[in-house]
Amino acid sequence: MIRFYSEEKLDAIMEFLKVEIEDVHVWSDNSITIGDNDITEYYVTKGKRKYSELQGRINGFNIYKQ
Repeated sequence: MIRFYSEEKLDAIMEFLKVEIEDVHVWSDNSITIGDNDITEYYVTKGKRKYSELQGRINGFNIYKQ
């Protein structure tokens, strides 16, 4: 199954973390990992997220780290 992930969310996480698209991995639970690190998960949302640490905001999105 091909999974769709918002281009706006991808742009936000890439700008926030200053990474290239090749380093971004989107998982089936909508979490994002960067590069070879598959332990640190990021979430890009418009709303609040429980049990995750807010890292900041960019382009109207909240960036959470878990």
